[in-house]
Amino acid sequence: MPLRAASYILYAVYVAHALGSMSHQGAELARAAGASERVFDLLDHIESRGLSRKRLTAEEPTGPKIRGDIRFDKVTFEYGVEDKKTGTVLRDLSFAIEAGQSVGIVGPSGAGKSSILQLLPRLYDVAEGSIEIDGQSIISYDPHWLRRQIGYVSQEPTLFHGTIKENILYGRPDASDDEVMEAAKAAFIHDAILAMPHGYETAVGDRGSGLSGGQRQRIAIARVFLKNAPIILMDEPTSALDAENEALVVQAIERLFRERTCLIVTHRSDLLRIVDKVIVVEGGALQAIGDQKLVAATSATYQRLFSQI
Repeated sequence: MPLRAASYILYAVYVAHALGSMSHQGAELARAAGASERVFDLLDHIESRGLSRKRLTAEEPTGPKIRGDIRFDKVTFEYGVEDKKTGTVLRDLSFAIEAGQSVGIVGPSGAGKSSILQLLPRLYDVAEGSIEIDGQSIISYDPHWLRRQIGYVSQEPTLFHGTIKENILYGRPDASDDEVMEAAKAAFIHDAILAMPHGYETAVGDRGSGLSGGQRQRIAIARVFLKNAPIILMDEPTSALDAENEALVVQAIERLFRERTCLIVTHRSDLLRIVDKVIVVEGGALQAIGDQKLVAATSATYQRLFSQI
């Protein structure tokens, strides 16, 4: 091949690669712009309610721990900014959960399952209806204090650059070393931590790089054990795990359920077998509620979802 032709092909590859990178960066900038807009909307929302930004970093308000009774009463919820609605997510949704109960939430994609979890700590407010905890509207609680009463485990746990101990301590920064280890034992991660080069002082990267998916999830669960909140929210905590890691995480979750009110969004039948009852939502509305055997026998939505798995 002549040198000129080879040079042309090489430059063409460089240009194509650069153009491809530009399109990727454009998408990243668009996502960042959208995220920034939501952050400023939230800050404006906070200030419009008379809560200064300084208060967000102030000492946490005190009060008695809540028991964990939860009641949704004809809740309708819409995502949107000011008057620009982006669609109704929940419609006239009503159900009650007793303190200490564990509840699985299932439904097709877009049914509003995760929105139920987001409404409880007041990440969003309802459009109509009300949500009560211990017989009191959540609007009457200080949002910062309310969120200290709730533990959260997501599908992709949020771990930070630092040591494993520091990541667990995020649940309660004033906890002792013994309390950190007890939380890790409860989450079935203690032995795995001790097997690491520096034990609890082992450094991990952003998002828990250097750890397996099961280890990251169990560290996140240990953090919730340490926080010891009376209400636990989980959003697909085992969906990205292999069978071995999932079994360990399910054991940790089952232990976490004890004496706490737990809501877990999941499509895994193993988790639904250990909850007290199942809520099925479709199209933002309640489709069925009851224990797992009853819902499996009577709910067409449940049967359709789990026949596909």
